[in-house]
Amino acid sequence: MQTGASPSLVRADQRFSCSLAAVLRPVSDAEESVSLARAVGEGDGTVKLTVVDASRGGIGVTSPVFLPRGSHVEVSIFGPRGELGAVTARVQRVEMRDRCPTYYLGLAVISAADAAPVMQAVLAEVRR
Repeated sequence: MQTGASPSLVRADQRFSCSLAAVLRPVSDAEESVSLARAVGEGDGTVKLTVVDASRGGIGVTSPVFLPRGSHVEVSIFGPRGELGAVTARVQRVEMRDRCPTYYLGLAVISAADAAPVMQAVLAEVRR
């Protein structure tokens, strides 16, 4: 008999629901690099997203574009008063949410120390 929560259900940090605009750009120098065709996203190698949850260690976003697990991306996050900052993250989780298509991407920040000021700004915005 298994005791405790499943490892896939345990989170290191509490997540907070939100709705913030963001722009994703794949990181091309990563081992698991992805490049977007011109017909995908905004046509300039970026995709507009919505950040739907955030924690100190990552963000959850909805995306019209599928990205495979392990992909490295840079995400610029915007609050009502402008850009909160950008973080480099790795796609940890991918789920198709509807047939539009819309995907939920769970993104883990790659360097928590470098991303800390941005994530603090995001969490401060979420708590307002």
